[in-house]
Amino acid sequence: MSKIPPDHRLYLKRRTFAFRCSIDVFPAEELEALAQFGNWMEALARGAIQPVTAEQEHFLRVDREEADPATVCERAWLR
Repeated sequence: MSKIPPDHRLYLKRRTFAFRCSIDVFPAEELEALAQFGNWMEALARGAIQPVTAEQEHFLRVDREEADPATVCERAWLR
């Protein structure tokens, strides 16, 4: 496993994700993914932190609708 940069850790520690839509549309596994990683994904998507892995680069392509989602996190983020 690669070392997690300190700026990424900051967002990964945050557990209260502010949903900007109804949570009724999310399956349980996607709700869990957003609760755990939502703040980190938001920081990555808005450029507050930079991608450090190929998977994170893929997430950004998914966010820009240039690639199809391949993970629960990516599906949840698009929903």
